[in-house]
Amino acid sequence: MESTTAPVKPQFSEAAKAEIDRICKQYPEERRKSAMLPVLHIAQAEFGGWVAPRCRTW
Repeated sequence: MESTTAPVKPQFSEAAKAEIDRICKQYPEERRKSAMLPVLHIAQAEFGGWVAPRCRTW
């Protein structure tokens, strides 16, 4: 029998979201992807030291 529940999508804490917003604002719009490494560090801290493949679509 197949499971009818959707997989749980990881969610950043409100503090992490605020930090990500702060980091992203340091970069011009056309360079926003430059924030990826600092955001990945936050994700690692939030989600147990590594980033699961399902988290990488953020």
